[in-house]
Amino acid sequence: MALVEFKNYSFTHLGQVGGKALSNINLKFEEGTTVGILGNAGAGKSTLIKAMGGLAPVEVPGFAEGEILIDGKDSRTLDPMSYSRMVGVVLDNPATQLLGLTVLDDVAFGPSNLGLDVKDIRERVDFALKVTRLKGMEARNPEELSGGQQQSLAIADILAMRPRVLAMDEPVSMLDAEGKDRVLSIIRTLAEEKSTVVITESGLDLESMIKYLDRLIVLNKGEVFLDGKPMDVMADMGLDKIGVGRTQLAELFMKLRGVSEIREIPESIERAAEILSPRISGMRFSNNREVATIPPPGDGASSPAVNVKNLQHMFPPDVHALRGVDVSIARGEIVGLIGQNGSGKTTLCLHLVGVLKPTNPEASIVVCDLNVLKARFHDIIKKINYVFQNPDNQLFQETIMHELTYGLRLQNFDPELIIPEAARVSKEFELDSYVQDDMDALPREVKTILAMASVMTLKPSVLVLDEPANAMDRIRAAWFIDKLKSLNKSTGLTVIVVSHNMELLAKLCTRLIVMTDGKVVLEGETRKVFAQPEKLAEAKVKPPQITQLAQLLSKQGFPNDVLTADEFFNLIHPEVAK
Repeated sequence: MALVEFKNYSFTHLGQVGGKALSNINLKFEEGTTVGILGNAGAGKSTLIKAMGGLAPVEVPGFAEGEILIDGKDSRTLDPMSYSRMVGVVLDNPATQLLGLTVLDDVAFGPSNLGLDVKDIRERVDFALKVTRLKGMEARNPEELSGGQQQSLAIADILAMRPRVLAMDEPVSMLDAEGKDRVLSIIRTLAEEKSTVVITESGLDLESMIKYLDRLIVLNKGEVFLDGKPMDVMADMGLDKIGVGRTQLAELFMKLRGVSEIREIPESIERAAEILSPRISGMRFSNNREVATIPPPGDGASSPAVNVKNLQHMFPPDVHALRGVDVSIARGEIVGLIGQNGSGKTTLCLHLVGVLKPTNPEASIVVCDLNVLKARFHDIIKKINYVFQNPDNQLFQETIMHELTYGLRLQNFDPELIIPEAARVSKEFELDSYVQDDMDALPREVKTILAMASVMTLKPSVLVLDEPANAMDRIRAAWFIDKLKSLNKSTGLTVIVVSHNMELLAKLCTRLIVMTDGKVVLEGETRKVFAQPEKLAEAKVKPPQITQLAQLLSKQGFPNDVLTADEFFNLIHPEVAK
């Protein structure tokens, strides 16, 4: 039975030119299934979710054609209460859905408005808090939570409502590995209990999501491009035509198809190891792989870019977010900061830029020889600047050009050079095609790039990026990696990246710093850190999917520190092809 059906449905955003956001969509979402919606940025994924949830065109201005049936009823005839009982929506920006003064209030708000008795409300709230790992945070203010915790809270809000249809837009992009698995597992359980779950994904979290899906739909330019079983879609050559990425396992096995009789595209790491184990038996593998060159933190000729000593921070009433952190980052490094949600990553970074102050007087924070604890913001932002996890938190101007010129005006830049400099940065960051667009209508990944471009107009020596790849597709993520490497090489820019995306960090970073419970527990060259799965597990972190496969095969002599599918393939394909 189809709980949701799109019949010849199209949607055009208000003022949209050059095509429709969705065009002639005919899809049925059956009861008891979990469906993934994959596609590049601008493919129409978010619009599909908002249309399914009744937000478009009611809250999202635009023109709709065709029908959406919810449990056989025309969605346009459903009142808000009936709609909310049927369809729950999780948007890609969790901050827009949080309204309670405490976590408990926020989760209880939905079921309370359904008119349930107190016992049912408490049971639902308790269930939602447990599965999203928010138990014990009931009294916290949602605005004080980390981005990942806010995303967990938005999911908890909807789970407590127990709708028959869950429509979720990039719901796990901010969560750590354990959080992704836990939320997706419970969502899968709900589907088995006859709910319908629809989840969008741009591609960077595909490894986490795919094993929970019954079906995978690929959108391209507002139209259905592929629709089938997840691994059949992964094997379809059409993905290459539109540039939609695959899982690292699928990427590897598609390469192996070209040099061997292997045809299966495995879904799990365990199955991939079963296929490859007999084929690599007796092989010898080279350990001559690229190792990053890490500049020393300070060799006398230059001081570290970032030097933090004994940093502690306590959020009231008794949340010990940082517990004596010591960190040194050399000039010119690209460093990844990893750890589970709530481990202290963002709190640490907000101290580096002076937004937060230590709660212990002995702490020391020096950035490019500037004492951050005594400096003015005016001076700090010339040395180090920050791109927030949610770009909406720092974008407030009416147009892209106003955003790019704001910092320059604030710093009393030569008035005659402000517009030319902003135009140069707009071109460098490929924003020219969006300069006429309404800021609120910009895709999220474009907002992230704009936020980065706006702080780079000030030419800081250190750039901090908090979860920058959220909602980026693989094409945009590859561009982003190349851009940061280019800036690093050409200007000596020191980069600190906070992310849960281990594949991105493996391709970008020379070094990793691992945090848990407000402390640094592991740090070192990226390859060496990812080669320590037991220590990473203690911090609830998993290495990239392809690295996990290599580690399953390590008993047969396979290197346990492989970082990419290309690297894995180059190690084995001469033998496998025999």
